[in-house]
Amino acid sequence: MMFTTTGIAYALGFVALTGLSFRIFQYAKREPGTVSRSLFLFTGSFSLMSCLVMVPVLFFPTQSFALRLAVIAASFFQGLGCSFLGYLLAFFKAPRGVPPMFGFLFIFSFTMVATVLALVLPYTPHLTADGLSVVWEVPLLVNIPRIFYFVFTFFPLSAIFFWQFLTMKEPYARVRALGLGAVTAFGAVGASIEFLQKILGLSQFVNDLAFIFVYSLIIFVLLLSTRIGRRLMRMQEMIQGKGIVGKERGVV
Repeated sequence: MMFTTTGIAYALGFVALTGLSFRIFQYAKREPGTVSRSLFLFTGSFSLMSCLVMVPVLFFPTQSFALRLAVIAASFFQGLGCSFLGYLLAFFKAPRGVPPMFGFLFIFSFTMVATVLALVLPYTPHLTADGLSVVWEVPLLVNIPRIFYFVFTFFPLSAIFFWQFLTMKEPYARVRALGLGAVTAFGAVGASIEFLQKILGLSQFVNDLAFIFVYSLIIFVLLLSTRIGRRLMRMQEMIQGKGIVGKERGVV
């Protein structure tokens, strides 16, 4: 095993996205429906992607073939996750008569283009000379369809959920919309980091540090929300208990 900033970033990503998947799975059990199911499949796909990239980066960082397999897996599972968001976006905004599956297939077509190009085009991912990070060297032709499936899903859905947060009046519905908006906003931030690195010509090390910060923030938010949620549940139980005692005293 060899520790690099890229490996640490994807290991944190796997932990963060798995935790997020579990949280949304709990939400899906409590409120089954298109929104919860689509978001669970999205986060599950990205969690699997992080795992499939993490393993070769940690254990085979000097093997170009293993790193190519990681790029191919990332292209497919990122696109698959975004395809579920495409389904959700069509569910919200497609004209009447257009099935949500159209949104899934539209994004999935970009996924397959990116995956096939990642498979057939020549490129050589490699470890930097100082051994700190992995340089992916992904061709522009692979990144173009990836840009499309990120832009067409993360940003519109973030806007929809945050608009729901601003316009809804019921407190629980507003909190739920804010949480769902945060999930898609984190995806938008992650996509922006990756492509800004290429546009600005930043080093892979800087890119890895940015992802480490984002994933650490997700883990912190998950832990904080879990702690707050437990306190709220205890407060609610105490309030309900006092209410029951008050009723019993009133009867007596």
